[in-house]
Amino acid sequence: LNDWGYVLFLIDCGYNIQGRSSTYANLFAWFMLVKSGYDAKVGYDEGQVYLLLPSNYSWYEMPYFPIQGKYYFAASPANTDNVKTVQIYSGSYPGANQTIDIRLTESPELQRAVKAKTLTLKNAGEEAEITITYSQSIIDFYNRYPQSDLEIYLQAAVSPDVANSLAGELQPYIEGKSEVEAVNFLLNFVQTSFSYQTDGEQFGQEKFFFAEEAFHYQSCDCEDRSVLFAYLVKTLTDLDVVALDYPGHIAAAVRFSDDIPGDGVIWKGQRYVICDPTYIGALVGMRMPEYADTRPTVINI
Repeated sequence: LNDWGYVLFLIDCGYNIQGRSSTYANLFAWFMLVKSGYDAKVGYDEGQVYLLLPSNYSWYEMPYFPIQGKYYFAASPANTDNVKTVQIYSGSYPGANQTIDIRLTESPELQRAVKAKTLTLKNAGEEAEITITYSQSIIDFYNRYPQSDLEIYLQAAVSPDVANSLAGELQPYIEGKSEVEAVNFLLNFVQTSFSYQTDGEQFGQEKFFFAEEAFHYQSCDCEDRSVLFAYLVKTLTDLDVVALDYPGHIAAAVRFSDDIPGDGVIWKGQRYVICDPTYIGALVGMRMPEYADTRPTVINI
């Protein structure tokens, strides 16, 4: 487990020990975290105890409080929607100074609960079905993840179930192809194999996907497709890829070995060619016309 997984583990242990009491679950998690060397606090408001954790990244949809120059997020399992102020202590536990890191550099080892999704792959005018396997346990873990900055999702590790099935199903199609041909194939796969819905339409709120969540939910939007496409390019072609953040839209760009025609961006002295996995039918080097005069922000992966 990463740091966030450890937090959830402790909260769940507290729940089971204390008979489903969120107050005691939070106190148990707080005690174990500070004893484990993590910076954690508890706050009190109207009979409810909240677990407060600092982070180097934003946690959206969570209340936060400035305490001694740091922002602490209310990471409690209890309802935090209406909490505005909390009573807090000023001291710090000796040696408890490690900040919770929500980056996912390794996929957590959870009990496997294998599920599968069959997708229609369109290639050279023909259609084929491919099946991607994933674990429901990973999806459940992601459902308890704080919504954060897009780079968290772009840089996250992918579980072996998804990694192996994607490689097994897609690698044969790009074997022996040029870099541009391989990336165009992956673009077409992401563009045409998934239905599109905005997060507001599907969830009623913003929700960034980790790469494998695209295989669980009915639809995905531009940032979800860009996360998945970037992962496929990195792992199946070994080319360098970045994300492009336009106002209201996310795309990607790939650095090829040769000079490839088309729209691109210069980042750290290198030219990256735009690849948009949401622009249906677009090939390498094509950007949506509405963003032709917009300079995107580059997100490193």
